[in-house]
Amino acid sequence: MQKKYPEKIGTLLKEWLEQEGIFAEGIYQDRALQLFRKRMVTIAGHIKESSCRGNILYVRMRSSAMAQMLRENKDYIIQSINEELNYIAIEDIRIFN
Repeated sequence: MQKKYPEKIGTLLKEWLEQEGIFAEGIYQDRALQLFRKRMVTIAGHIKESSCRGNILYVRMRSSAMAQMLRENKDYIIQSINEELNYIAIEDIRIFN
């Protein structure tokens, strides 16, 4: 009889979440939102609120100039977040003033 070694809980959870796609999507969206906030720390004072629903990241800005800057870079932001997650969690960013 072969001895079975314990697996890491993180590995087991990841495998389970990948099988249960509905949960994985929400977790990846939450991680994408965390990554966005982490990367935008330099302009955090200009962000009023941010949320993620249905693969769309919603961002409300205090400053129209910063909103425009974010609009100009949104394709890069989407690509970099999705690449880091190795999952398409964000398809669009909607920016409001």
